[in-house]
Amino acid sequence: MKQNYITNPLLSIAIPTYNRSDYLELNLSILCKQIRESTTEIELIISNNHSTDTTEQVIHKYIDSGIAIRYISNETNIGADKNIVQCFNLARGKYVLILGDDDVLCDGALNSLIPLLNDNFGVIYLNSYTYNKNYITEAPKIKDNKFIVYKNTKAFIRKVHVQLTFISAIVTHKSLIVQELDTEQFLDTNLAQLSWVIPALVKAGRNAYFNRHLVAQKADNTGGYSVCRVFGVNLQHIFNSFVARGIEKSYFNIITHTLLINFLPSIIISLKKNQGNFIQENYLSTLSTTFKYSPIYWLATFPVIILPYRIGKLWYKLCKLLLKICRLPFKLQT
Repeated sequence: MKQNYITNPLLSIAIPTYNRSDYLELNLSILCKQIRESTTEIELIISNNHSTDTTEQVIHKYIDSGIAIRYISNETNIGADKNIVQCFNLARGKYVLILGDDDVLCDGALNSLIPLLNDNFGVIYLNSYTYNKNYITEAPKIKDNKFIVYKNTKAFIRKVHVQLTFISAIVTHKSLIVQELDTEQFLDTNLAQLSWVIPALVKAGRNAYFNRHLVAQKADNTGGYSVCRVFGVNLQHIFNSFVARGIEKSYFNIITHTLLINFLPSIIISLKKNQGNFIQENYLSTLSTTFKYSPIYWLATFPVIILPYRIGKLWYKLCKLLLKICRLPFKLQT
């Protein structure tokens, strides 16, 4: 069937995929229904990273049904980061959403999002939740469906913090930054998308947040990398590179604060109980050099690493409560 590709879309949705045909089928069944119902032209790109399962058959099923899909089939597996970058580079839209193949853009998400894209936000964050079996029945109930506009970049970063790294939740204003981007600068960090997310949110000065949950992510369905290296060493390297280019360090201190108090301790506790699909690593040697000058690391993350599982879990909870009550004025040095 001849495909009529969209040349100047308002939104590009690009899906990098590899050997997840069942998840991709669920993703596309929900997404394509919304695209058909939309009155706005939406570009859909799928980059197949040399899958060996039935991924190609799933994609052609939707192409044959009349959905205009720009389909790229990589001759070799070019790696996850490079596949994500390829998706972003190919996108023609004013805004771009890189959607994980195992994530779901919930029913009605496009109808909520599209009317806002005529405005000029740097980043729009789509609130997300994790599900185990059924993304519909497990969706959280939220009474507040507000769309919040942030004119203060720090306030937006404080709201989203580490979730800025979750590609499926981030809609980026590509046309705002495309002339100055080096999209390959963070290849092999597992965080390549920050090469466009950070410049967009900083340059725009206006970013937005959906309280309503628009993205569902499959639980326990990631891995293949070292968590502490990616979110410790690699993330700090990326932050430092932006600071060297003149972006305010306090932006990244906000994220690092949440990283050390909540994200890394909670995930280390989880990994101590079940390594899952992540690569084993020495948490202490991976993190202590990077955060050796950070009091928050030694107070909140370090004890969780060295203490037994149950005591570390208790320390994590007590430490979070203590810091919340006291709001200790530590100056992060990262």
